[in-house]
Amino acid sequence: MYKSQNLRNKRVSLVNHFYAITVTCKDRKSYFNSFSICAEAAKTIMACEKERLFKVIAFVLMPDHLHLIIQLNGSLSLSDAIRAVKGRITTRLRSFGVFSLWQKGYYEHLIRSEDDLKEQARYIIQNPIRANLVTRVCEYPYWFCIWV
Repeated sequence: MYKSQNLRNKRVSLVNHFYAITVTCKDRKSYFNSFSICAEAAKTIMACEKERLFKVIAFVLMPDHLHLIIQLNGSLSLSDAIRAVKGRITTRLRSFGVFSLWQKGYYEHLIRSEDDLKEQARYIIQNPIRANLVTRVCEYPYWFCIWV
């Protein structure tokens, strides 16, 4: 059994809890580098919330990965929520010629306090600054946070 499989076996899905998720593009390829692709991916993430699959707290689309903070509402397990968002984004981006979008698996962090939730949201929203893509958050168009 692979190490990543061991990690997946220990994951828990707790209703009403928050999770910070990182999903990486296959081979770290920069798929999220055009407005139209990022807009389609963002609409897809928000459509998942509209369908009540989970609540979206924040996300940022980096060129080669996605950071996402969600709250599970009981309709899906954590792994099913991630499978849904990855699958739906992949399906929507086929019209842009993107077919094999994601690496297998994902990284998740169970958020245990309100302070941790806000810190995680700040961290992911500031990711474009740390990556030297912009100097201020307001310059980067591919993000969302419920508090801003």
